[in-house]
Amino acid sequence: MVRIGNSCKLIAETDQQISELANASGFNSLSNFNKFFKMAKGITPKEYEKMLVNS
Repeated sequence: MVRIGNSCKLIAETDQQISELANASGFNSLSNFNKFFKMAKGITPKEYEKMLVNS
């Protein structure tokens, strides 16, 4: 959960690509990152990013 929290912070504060954020948060693959992010947050990283932009 710490890595997902870190990735949420990076999504909110940077303009990095999702794949770069996954690497920076310690995930070895984008698909693994997407899977764990969705399990933790209920939405994909891209949906999370869009939600932040629209609020």
